[in-house]
Amino acid sequence: MTTYVGFARSDVQWSGDSLRTFPSSAGVLRSFCARCGSPLSFSGDRWPDEIHLFAASFDDPAHLKPSVHVHAGEQLSWLRLDDGLPRYATTPREGPPLSSAD
Repeated sequence: MTTYVGFARSDVQWSGDSLRTFPSSAGVLRSFCARCGSPLSFSGDRWPDEIHLFAASFDDPAHLKPSVHVHAGEQLSWLRLDDGLPRYATTPREGPPLSSAD
């Protein structure tokens, strides 16, 4: 399971070593640390003004507070999150939240 945190692209600044990028599929660019290979971000043509960062890459990811779960339609059948947050099959822009039974 991977957790991404979405930000406005204009709010994100990189420091340190340059990132390496990999076009993993049409319209998708993934970046990673050039030194160790750790994955760092996901960008897609579907969200041109956003960048999604791996929560695990933050020094203290516990301070990040989620507001929704997206792409829950792709989650593993045995994964159950019981935090009361809205869950979307894809994204809030692409349809209403799933019912609590989904």
